[in-house]
Amino acid sequence: MRRSNNIIIGLSFLIYGVLSLLNGYGVINTGSSVIIGITFCFYGIATVNQTFGNDERGKLFFASVIFLIGVVLLVKSHFELLDSRGIIFTSILFIGGAALLILFLENFKEKVFLYTGSILILLGILSATFFRNYGLFSLANKIGNLFEYFWPVLLIVFGISLFINRKK
Repeated sequence: MRRSNNIIIGLSFLIYGVLSLLNGYGVINTGSSVIIGITFCFYGIATVNQTFGNDERGKLFFASVIFLIGVVLLVKSHFELLDSRGIIFTSILFIGGAALLILFLENFKEKVFLYTGSILILLGILSATFFRNYGLFSLANKIGNLFEYFWPVLLIVFGISLFINRKK
C-alpha cells in the first residue's frame, strides 16, 4: 500500500507541475487555485479509491477532506461569490460531515460517523440558509479579523512553548 500511495503523490505533483508550466507559458489561462483544486481532486479520488475497504480510516478521512477542499477551490474560482468567509464556514461543516459519512460507508457498524456526519451537514445547510439572517456570518467575520491580528502572537507563543518544553 505504501508504494501505491507514493505513486499517487508523485502523479499529483506531476499534474500540478504540468498544469503550472502550461499556465506559465500561456497554453492554458487559469489561476493557481484551479490548478491546486484539480490536483487535490485527483489526489483525493485516487487515495479514497485505494483506501476504501482497507480499514485505513485516517487516510480515508484525510483524502476525503482533500478532495472536498479541491471541489471548494474549483467552485470558488469558477463562480463569483459575494461572501467568501461565509462559504468557507459552511464548507468546513459540509466537508467534515461528508468525510464522516464516507467513514460510515466504509464501516456500517460505526453509527457514530453517520450521526455526527448528518449533524454537521445539517448545520452546514442551516448556516447557509437560516443562520445568515441571525448575524452568524458577521460574528464569524469579526472573529476572523481578530484572528488575523493575533495569529503572529499565537505562533510566537507556540514557538516559545515548544522551545521551553523541548527534551534536553
